[in-house]
Order: sequence, then structure tokens, then C-alpha cells
Amino acid sequence: METHLQEGRVASGEAGGRVGKLWQWLVLLPFFTAYALALVFATWDRLEMMVPAQLMMGLALIVLVALVWKRRSIVFGYFDAWLCLGALYFIMRALFSPVAYYGNVDAGIIAMGISCWLLARNVWATNTKYPWVLLAIVMVAAHMAAAYYQYSGNMQWGLLRHRSSQASISISGLYGHYNYLANYLAMIACGMLGFVFHGKHGKVFRVCVVVLIAAAVAGLIWTKSRGGLVALGAGCFSYMLAVVFLITVKKSKGRWKVVAAVLLGACILVGALVAAASNFAVRRGYADGAGFLHDNGRKNNSIMAVDQIVNGPLIGAGARSYEWMSHQYWLDDIWGKAPIPNYVHNEYLQSMTDYGPIGGLFVFVTLLAAIALSWRTLLTERDLSDTVAYNLAGMAACAAFLVQCFFSFPAHVLANTLTFVLVLSFAIYRSSTVARHRSLAGLAGFSLLAMSLAGFLVYAAVMGAPTFLDRFEQVAYQRSTPEIKRQMLDTRLAKVTKLTEWRADFKNLRRKGELHWAKAMVAEDEELQRAQLAQAADAYQSASEKYPWEPSLHVNAGLALDRLYRFDEAEQHFLAAFKYGERADYWIKSKWNLANHYYLRGRYLWLKRKPEKGLGYLLLADDLLDDEKKVSFRGLKNQIRENIEFLENAGISVDPAEQEAVPSR
Repeated sequence: METHLQEGRVASGEAGGRVGKLWQWLVLLPFFTAYALALVFATWDRLEMMVPAQLMMGLALIVLVALVWKRRSIVFGYFDAWLCLGALYFIMRALFSPVAYYGNVDAGIIAMGISCWLLARNVWATNTKYPWVLLAIVMVAAHMAAAYYQYSGNMQWGLLRHRSSQASISISGLYGHYNYLANYLAMIACGMLGFVFHGKHGKVFRVCVVVLIAAAVAGLIWTKSRGGLVALGAGCFSYMLAVVFLITVKKSKGRWKVVAAVLLGACILVGALVAAASNFAVRRGYADGAGFLHDNGRKNNSIMAVDQIVNGPLIGAGARSYEWMSHQYWLDDIWGKAPIPNYVHNEYLQSMTDYGPIGGLFVFVTLLAAIALSWRTLLTERDLSDTVAYNLAGMAACAAFLVQCFFSFPAHVLANTLTFVLVLSFAIYRSSTVARHRSLAGLAGFSLLAMSLAGFLVYAAVMGAPTFLDRFEQVAYQRSTPEIKRQMLDTRLAKVTKLTEWRADFKNLRRKGELHWAKAMVAEDEELQRAQLAQAADAYQSASEKYPWEPSLHVNAGLALDRLYRFDEAEQHFLAAFKYGERADYWIKSKWNLANHYYLRGRYLWLKRKPEKGLGYLLLADDLLDDEKKVSFRGLKNQIRENIEFLENAGISVDPAEQEAVPSR
């Protein structure tokens, strides 16, 4: 081991001495610039930016140490540790995250970064000159391309769409709905291909590549994911481009390497400036951007663009401290909840995606198999043995991130600190030639690792097991008879009612409304259905009084009240949703629901032999949708106009002075 670590031979394959020319280190300047912009524009808003802040400060510290110590390998150790943390973070998130979209996109981008990093490591290990240029070019090019194509087409209406549309989330078509299992496997397989070019390990890694690609294909067949197939092809194509580019740069000489580094830095800086400009425009109200509704009902900045485009260059930056808070996303319609998406208020384990638990476990086992295949060979090789040893330990330390995801702010800060110290400990352990330094760093690192693993085991027992059981219960509910569904709902409703009595917060009140709605959908007769709808409306109204800025609560309350023919109360809730639905696409949904409310109320009055008043409400609905060109509004608009034409042809008219003003944004 002493021989392995001396003079930074492990990562570079060459003896220590002077660290390269100044311009080689200047290649890192765009990284700092990008992170500085991200922090300036977003840190005060988002707790998860603490991890990029750590990464930035840690990188500055580690580069300074490398310059003083004249050991470049410590920087590689730092990158490697973050790589492993980020990779395992997203693998574990596939097991537990309810948000397929984030797991999908982040996994693809992070895995693409892993591919580039492994390729760069391989080139460095084979004594390629100017590794900083190669590292920066390959990593950043892939990240910038992935982030740009992923988000550029979604800046106007936000990033999330209804799952029933089956439309690709990204205009690039690289990632589709619920296929991030395939993305994991495809991108990781492409990353492993980098080691095929490493002569000594070629045979072992060819086996790994075959295993991973076979698993990717199996995953594609299993999930029936066309998007996953595209992801596999796109990953292979990006890898081939990286290889061609590497060979070109490797054969070029002198000034061309400098030119490539300068161009790369310019690209990163431009990308950061574009993201910052988008962020500024959204904050100032000049554009909708990819802004999300935040806790207090205001529009958030385009953090997604800043987060991925700016943070992209450093692969570990994706391992943010916890899931984006308070995002609007579409939940699976499992428990018969109201047919309107719920604005999730800092809930991480609300529901599971179709392939999350099984897919994540499948990927995790596949990775373990790949590591097992290569372990014996890697232990006998000087240039990679200690890298694998501390990387495996660093991967397990990702449990600290999971602690951050689910607990309080102090725990969040503690887990950040533990993770940061762990990464630095392993980086120092990796590069130090002094036994005392290695012992101290190793002791600190493995102590923190043990604490993290203990925390993860506690989390898995307390949080993970109920999540898996809940998933199986959901599947059983979907396949049950109405009678069994009623029994299951009664059991769950009793638990939620007790929780509501103890703590009437957003989650419990909303869940109570959903369960009453579900019971109404499987009620045996109309009287029972109306009773359950009344209780659902009461729960939603109680929740909307405590959280008036949550548009989905108002919409769901309005829907329940509409079915009870309590139109005046329902209208107030629809107007409130219209008022608070600041995000463009949710405002449109609120507009549709308000128009539908006017339509239903007009039809009801017509049937109650009040056609003049009914026509007034139909005209209100028609005016509200008059300027809407969306296809989703076409059916409702046609129904409204058919009813208006019928009444007008029958000689029914309405006094315009009696019409209420149509709400406007």
C-alpha cells in the first residue's frame, strides 16, 4: 500500500513533482464561476444548495492542498468520493422516491457524468498528458448537453405534465415517463465501457459490460420503455463521441490543447450566465420559467435550470441534500383520490412509482455483481486497488444523504457535515504518504461511515419497510372487489382520523379528504356517497382554511361541493384556486375547473326549470374559455356552446347586467 500511494502514482501513473502549468489549473476556474453564480442566485432560497456550497468550498480547499502538497491525486480522490456518493444517492432514491420524474432525469444526467468521469480516469491511468483538459471537456460537454436539452424545451410551462398524456418530458426525447430504470442501466453500462480500453482490466470489464447491457435490455423489455431504448442509444452515442473527442485531443499538440480548454471554459461560463439570466427573469416576473410554487404561495425561481445547467459540471453536485420541497407533481390515482393533483407539502414518501422499488433494487444488485466480478482483479493492481477500496466505503456513506432527506434541519446540517468530513477524510487517506495522516483520516472516515450505516439501517427499518408494505397494499387495493376496498379504506381512514385528532396538519387533513372521496366512489348507494362527499368537502375546507395558498385543496373542495350541489361554496373555492394558482400551468387547470363549475351550475339550473339563470352561467363559462386554444379545453368548450345554442334557439335570453364578472388572472 505504501508503494501504491507514493507520489500520487495511483491516479496519475507518474512520479510526483511540480504540479503542471498554471493554465491547467485555470481550467477549473469555470467550475468555481458556475458554482458562485448558482450560490448567489439560489442559496438563500434552497436548503439543498448547501451541498453544492460544500462541494465548491471543499474543491477550493482540496485544490489549495494539492498545490501546496504538490499532489494532484488528492483532487481525483475528492471527485471520486463525490462521484460514489452521487451515484449511490440516485440508486437509493430509485428505491424510495415517489417522484419518477426527478429520479429519471437526475439519474440520466448523473450517470452520464459517471460515464465521462470513468473515461477520464481511464485516460489518466494510461499516462495521457494534460488530464485537466480532458476531464473538463468530457465531463462538462456531456453535462451541458444533457442539461440543456433536458430543460430548454420546458422553460415556458414548467417541467411536469400529467402522466396520462404519455408525452415525453423532454423535447430531446432522451428520457420518457417512468423509464429511469433503463436510464440507470444504459448509462452505467456506457460508463463501464470506458474500462474496456484499459488493457489489464479489459477482460473483467468486458464481462461487466455484457452483464450491464444485458440487464439494460432486460429492463427495457420489462418496462416496455421506448424512451429507455432511446436512452440506451443516446448513451452509447454520447460515449462514442467522447471517445472520438478524447482521441482527437490526445493526438493534438501544444496550443490546440489550450484552445480547447479556453473554449470549454467559455461554454461553461455562457451556460452559467444563461441559467442566471433565466433565474433573474423569473424572479423579476419577465418569464414563467421552470418556476414552482413555494411554501408561501409565491412563485419560485427557475431553480431547476440553475441547478442542473450550472451544477452539471461537477458530477457529485446532483446529490443534493434532500428532495425539492413543495413541488407540484402528479400522484398515482391509487386510493381513489380526487381527480386533481395534490400540491405536495414537503412529503417524500407519499406514493411509489410503478417501477421504483423493484427497479432500484435490480440496479443495486446489478452494480454489486459488477463490483464483485472486478474486485479480485482490482485488488491485485496498483493503479486501481485503493481507489476501489475507498470508493466502496464512500458509496456506503451515502446513507448520510438519506438522513437529510427525511428529518429536521439540525439533522440535515449534521448529515451534511458528516458527509463532507467523510469525503475529505478519504481524499486525504488516498493521497497521503504519511502513515499517521492515513491512520487519522481512515479512523475518522470509517467512524463516520459506521455512524451513517447505522443511521441508514434505522431509517430502513422505520421508513423503508412501511413504504414497501404500503406499495403492496396499494396493488392489492387496485385488484380488490368494492367490498374489500371499502374495508381497506375504513381501516386506513380510522388511522388517519386519529392522526388528524392529534395533529390537524396539511398532510393529514388532505389525506382524510382523499379517503372520504375514495369511499364515496365505492359507496353502495347515493345517500352513503353524498355523506362521504360531505365529509371529504369538510376535510378539504378545513385544510384550505389553514393553507389557503394551496390551490389543489380549493379545487378538490370545490369538486366535492359541486357534487353536493352546494354551488355557492364551491364557486368560492374555485375562485380561490384561480387566485392562488400562480404557476402558469396550474392557473390554466384552475381556469378549466372554474369554467366546468359554471357549466355544471348552468346545466343544473336549466334542469331545475331556471333556464334564463342557467344560460347566464353557461355564458360565463364560454367567456372564460373564449381565448383558450388548448386542445384540452376543446371538449368542454364544445359542450358549453352546444348548450348555449340550444337555449338561444329556444328563445331563452339573459339580462347581461345580472352576469357576474369573469375572474381574470
